[in-house]
Amino acid sequence: TRSGTVAASAPAHQGIKNQRALWAKRRNQLISCGFGPNASCREVKIWDPRNLSTALYTMEVDKQSAVLMPFLDEDTGILYLGGKGEGAIRFYELRDDAIPIAPASSYNSSDLAKGLCMAPKSILDVSNNEIARFYKLTSKNVVGIHLSLPRRGTEFQDAFFPPTFASVPALEAGEFVAGKNVEPLLQDMK
Repeated sequence: TRSGTVAASAPAHQGIKNQRALWAKRRNQLISCGFGPNASCREVKIWDPRNLSTALYTMEVDKQSAVLMPFLDEDTGILYLGGKGEGAIRFYELRDDAIPIAPASSYNSSDLAKGLCMAPKSILDVSNNEIARFYKLTSKNVVGIHLSLPRRGTEFQDAFFPPTFASVPALEAGEFVAGKNVEPLLQDMK
């Protein structure tokens, strides 16, 4: 049953600024963003939730002071990092290698973010190869950011749009509270 007790805990990032974490279900990993012992050194750590005594991998992102906001595309294994007070969104590829995270690309803008959110995959324009959409809150407005693959044609790209988590629950609340576990439902992106 769901007891509401702490199952495990461990020290994460040594810096005193805010930290963020997310669950990478398909990888069965935790990904956290925070600051190293030097307050200006931002880092990403990848954790095995079965053993939190030490991170599986630590990557230094840069030496900026903004708190990172992580977003994960579970289907493609792309980690997006934005920062409050920054205009960029960085992309990282998560892999099953000795070095499990690698820089992929970035989106750059002079509009600084006060907040950032990732839109659900169900609203993406897959006919134009849109792989992610973000909404950035700036000091004056909300800006839509459409990230698309540079592909010609409108044929559906199966490799970039695998089935994704459905927008309907696989369990009723009572079943979850009673301790039942099932895999999430999936929906086709076509």
